[in-house]
Amino acid sequence: MRPSTSKRRFRATITNPTSSPPSRRSTHDVFISFRGVDVRNTFVDHLHSTLGRKRVIGFRDDDNMDDSNVGENVDQRILRAIEDSSSYVVVLTRNYGSSAWCLDELVHIMRCSRHNWGRRSRIFPIFYHVTPEDVSSGCYEDDFDQHKRRYTYERVDGWLRALAWIVGISGWVVTSGQVRNKRIRFIIFL
Repeated sequence: MRPSTSKRRFRATITNPTSSPPSRRSTHDVFISFRGVDVRNTFVDHLHSTLGRKRVIGFRDDDNMDDSNVGENVDQRILRAIEDSSSYVVVLTRNYGSSAWCLDELVHIMRCSRHNWGRRSRIFPIFYHVTPEDVSSGCYEDDFDQHKRRYTYERVDGWLRALAWIVGISGWVVTSGQVRNKRIRFIIFL
C-alpha cells in the first residue's frame, strides 16, 4: 500500500463560508462507498470492524443493494447517511464504475462535501487493485460506453465529473493481495 502520486493533499477539506450552517450534527463519522461484489466481505469488512474498535461510527450499505442495482437509483436512506456523515471513504475497485448506484453515491458525496452545512468534510479515496491513473484513463471505459447508451447525458456527465474529482484527491493505492489490519489502522489514523 502506498500513497498515490497526486500532488494534492490526501485530505480534502472543503468549507462554504458564504452559507449559514443549519444546526446539523453528524450521525455517522464515516460513510464508506464501495462496490459490494468486490470488497464487501473482505477489505470493507475489515475497515468497518477496525473503525468500530476505534469507536468511529461508520456507515456501509449492508443490504447488498448495490450488487444488483435494484431500481438503479440510490434510496433515500443512503442519501441521508451520506448527508449525515462528516467524512467519506471511497473504495474504488475495477467494478466500481459499472454500478450506477456507486456512481450516484459518489456524485452525492461530491455535492455534500462542497455544500457541507458549515462542517469540515474529509474525503479519503482508496484505490483497491486499481490506480488513480487506471480510473482516470480507461479501466471504466467499457462501463461508460454502456452507461452512455442507457442513461441520460447529464447523469453520465455527473459521474465522469465525480470520478475526475475523486481521482484528484490523494489517497491510498492498495495493490497487494493481502490487506493487513496494520494498514487499515494506519488509514484510520490518518
